[in-house]
Amino acid sequence: MPTDTLITLPPETRIEDVVDTMHGVPVPDSYRWLEDDRSTEVRQWTETQNAYTRLLLDAVPGRDYIRARLSQLLSIGTIDAPRVRGARLFYLKRSGDQQQPVLYMREKNVTRILIDPTALSGDGTTALDWW
Repeated sequence: MPTDTLITLPPETRIEDVVDTMHGVPVPDSYRWLEDDRSTEVRQWTETQNAYTRLLLDAVPGRDYIRARLSQLLSIGTIDAPRVRGARLFYLKRSGDQQQPVLYMREKNVTRILIDPTALSGDGTTALDWW
């Protein structure tokens, strides 16, 4: 890192003295307050952390090349190994322009979509976690 680069410390995070006792064992939970994602304080903390992260990441040289290369590599899409259940094959497949993979079933040379998470929420934030 060049010596003329401004080194910024990460934002401070409040630490609370919270301890639960579970089965006679004290378990500290100093950051429990961060679990309340509806709290104004937590939202402000998250925004501050994101701004700090953005400051560091934006300073990384070659970001445009990395972004372009990752876009190129991810544009091919993915397909998982099929899982066989009786005469049926089940697998996840994502084309390069899809944010989430789609669950397919193949039986007797006929393939059909079982679950398309994009149809559940068009913004791409719904994903099939397990099936």
